[in-house]
Amino acid sequence: MTITLYKSPSLSPLIAYEDHKEKQVPKKIEPHLIKKVENNLLTLLTAQRERFLFHITKKHPCLKSVYRSAVDEGHEGRCHAIGIAVTSVDDIFKNTKLRGTATRICQQTPRNNKFPLEKDPAIAQRGKKFIEIFLVHKTPLDVETYMTALGIGYKLKKLKFDPLMTDLFAHVWQEREKLLNSSAVTQSMRGYQQRK
Repeated sequence: MTITLYKSPSLSPLIAYEDHKEKQVPKKIEPHLIKKVENNLLTLLTAQRERFLFHITKKHPCLKSVYRSAVDEGHEGRCHAIGIAVTSVDDIFKNTKLRGTATRICQQTPRNNKFPLEKDPAIAQRGKKFIEIFLVHKTPLDVETYMTALGIGYKLKKLKFDPLMTDLFAHVWQEREKLLNSSAVTQSMRGYQQRK
């Protein structure tokens, strides 16, 4: 009995023809093709948690109007929309108890006024800081808080201010924080300060 093994020339550089080898190896690496990749555990966990929350909420009727935009823009676009929602809570509820964590997030990631709101990278960072809160402490209101933040963020991106939804988001966020005991909130604040 004779067994013949076939090895494709494209898979083995030792037996590939010379002209075929040249086609496989790029002659020059172009700078615009190089992509910077963050290899930070917190960044990866934040992205994973955000995608998990989006997957859970994507079929919810409240997000029908923003679902297509949220899918098209991906993780970064959703973080930017959530960052807009966090910024709106900080701006609107300046002298109330509702602003709490929103103020802390906005102080940690100050805006660069040279950029318009839709191009400022600090806004997306605010959205990511908001998602980081869900990594530290999980509550039954996580999905509702995320969903209202996403809905408001996309409405504000379209320049449609909805005071009722913004108020709802602030109250849901406050209720979520009330579910946490005071030591958990203190621990969360220390964690943010140490990451700086």
